[in-house]
Amino acid sequence: MTGRRRGRGELRPGTSGSLSRSVALCAPGKGSGGTQLVEIEVGLNSPATGEKLGAMRLPEDCTVVSVQRGRKIIIPHGDTVVEPGDKVIAFATEGCAPTLRAIFEPLEEETALPRRN
Repeated sequence: MTGRRRGRGELRPGTSGSLSRSVALCAPGKGSGGTQLVEIEVGLNSPATGEKLGAMRLPEDCTVVSVQRGRKIIIPHGDTVVEPGDKVIAFATEGCAPTLRAIFEPLEEETALPRRN
């Protein structure tokens, strides 16, 4: 054991399962009451499908920290292309979470994507 204590909401390496849709963290945000990790599954009809993260107009108060594609975790860069079924995880203020959902979620009702293994 390294002696480091893990805080509430911290991700632990090697754990299985996924994040809930939003995990509130104990960090102040700009007038909105805090920041959170937001997990969004990219839909087939999402405006983000096929786009590079660097070309997207993401809110200023958010950072995409990882993209899960099946069992693979991608550390994203500006040239990372978003695909349907990806799980995008972003660190964001509460106020910009709805904007992130509008960017990554589908434009209209669609059928569920098949799960990747």
